[in-house]
Amino acid sequence: IHDLDQQLNEWKDRREIFSLQDETAGELFPVFAFDSNTGPEVSEAIPRVLEIFGDRLSNWGIAAWFMTGSSYLDGESPKDLVEEDPNRVIAAARDEMNEVSHG
Repeated sequence: IHDLDQQLNEWKDRREIFSLQDETAGELFPVFAFDSNTGPEVSEAIPRVLEIFGDRLSNWGIAAWFMTGSSYLDGESPKDLVEEDPNRVIAAARDEMNEVSHG
């Protein structure tokens, strides 16, 4: 488990994944961020989305974006498409940031 903790921290430091702090549970990582086909590897869309969002969204804001249905994704939530259609999720993040900046 120590190795996994170390790996999670490395990914977080490189901004390839994000986490949430919960008073009761401690640090939480999103399960959907991991590619179920390759074991403990971060899905390719996650670091790209984090790069697009930069520091404009808090980690809670990022989590909410992944969980919420998107009109860009025909009502599906980004978390449900991370594995099967990462490029569409990345495009949805770009679209989200364009809407935020144009307001």
